[in-house]
Amino acid sequence: MGFNVAATHYRQAVDNFTDGNFEACNGQLRSFQEDLVREAARRHGQQQTAGVDVCLQHLRNSGRLDAEEWNIFRSLWNGIQNNGPHAGLTTEEEARFRLHMLTAAGRYLLIKIA
Repeated sequence: MGFNVAATHYRQAVDNFTDGNFEACNGQLRSFQEDLVREAARRHGQQQTAGVDVCLQHLRNSGRLDAEEWNIFRSLWNGIQNNGPHAGLTTEEEARFRLHMLTAAGRYLLIKIA
């Protein structure tokens, strides 16, 4: 399966953003980040299915992320837990910010785990 699930969520997030469906975009971005981090941890020895926080800690403990990078990813994860796919709770600018931040973070994580 690899990163296919994360990539599908990302494509749907971009499609939703360009269609003006900002809540749906936010929801897909959350799913993208979740699947990306879980797969990254799995590829580097995470044995059981775990939540994002546990997977990020695993990536830190295994030396894939340093303390500052871990804090960035943890902050991004915590920051996208609200105003997701709930109608009327987001704006275009918030969705754009999340899209840009998670695109950059996702690309960086893929480089770090390679």
